[in-house]
Amino acid sequence: MLASLASVDRALGVWLAAHLTGPWLDHVMLWATYSGVRGTIWVAFAIATWIAAPTKRMAAYRLLLSLLLTTLLGEGIIKPLVNRDRPFVNHPEYHDYGVRPDSYSFPSGHAASAAAGAVALTRMFPTPAVAIAAWTLATVIALSRVALGVHFPSDILAGFAIGFIVARVVCARPPATPELGD
Repeated sequence: MLASLASVDRALGVWLAAHLTGPWLDHVMLWATYSGVRGTIWVAFAIATWIAAPTKRMAAYRLLLSLLLTTLLGEGIIKPLVNRDRPFVNHPEYHDYGVRPDSYSFPSGHAASAAAGAVALTRMFPTPAVAIAAWTLATVIALSRVALGVHFPSDILAGFAIGFIVARVVCARPPATPELGD
């Protein structure tokens, strides 16, 4: 059962990587990957918000806390426990773009940070335009990792789940305080 799931995961990754390439798309994928390193683009949003919108400082803090906890969980705990090799290590069918991280593959830290960033940003600015922009950016960052041959699709899904759950917990609104006399 696990072998067949791994086979489907690998085949889907090769298919996605083959279809997420092209002269301009390669540049987009490389930009997305570099902007997603350690949540760089989301940290930039948090800092810009901290400076430009003082009333949103707690939300910016929660975005940063979401990124930190997501990184600690995914990179610090889960990756070392799972020890999954990157696709380019044992699967030559993945194209080599020269991006070769030396850490393990599962889960994707980029995808985890992207989901955490998108959740926190949409909680900070709850408008459809921000939600569409944040989730589009998060999706492109996550897909860039498969396109560049450094993650399997299941790594991306696991990373997205981790980031989403952590940020939902960190960014949850506190319960309403009951009025005195209730």
